[in-house]
Amino acid sequence: MDTIESENWRKPLGLRQKQAGNALGLPTATLDPYERGGRRETDEPVPMAHLVGLACLGLS
Repeated sequence: MDTIESENWRKPLGLRQKQAGNALGLPTATLDPYERGGRRETDEPVPMAHLVGLACLGLS
């Protein structure tokens, strides 16, 4: 799952980022860089962890 897909899985479910983070057991601060594709301070790429991607698919 790439960064674009990570945002697109939750929007059709009507989940805000905080709600999605709660469902995944992740803080928003962890989910945000996955959706943005990079860290806010450095713009360093943040690849989505494989298990997080699988969990997103499982919720959708």
